[in-house]
Amino acid sequence: MEAVAHLIDAVVCESLERNLDKFTTKQTGPALFGRLEAADYLAVSGGTLDQLRKSGDIKTVEIKGVPKYPRTELDKYIRKLMKTR
Repeated sequence: MEAVAHLIDAVVCESLERNLDKFTTKQTGPALFGRLEAADYLAVSGGTLDQLRKSGDIKTVEIKGVPKYPRTELDKYIRKLMKTR
């Protein structure tokens, strides 16, 4: 399981580096993302996002039984990846 987590981190880091120009220090846009929007924000697949959620790397809130991804959690995960490199 730990090897899978490291692989996911490596894939996410590589994807973030390729898409770094999309990120700004200004927080604009929605505070909560749906699954596909959150995956797009992190530049990963929906499946990778699901694994990050299941592993507890990214916390969600549920609204009417539907998981939503807070921008703060997504940004926290990005910062965590940048620190471990």
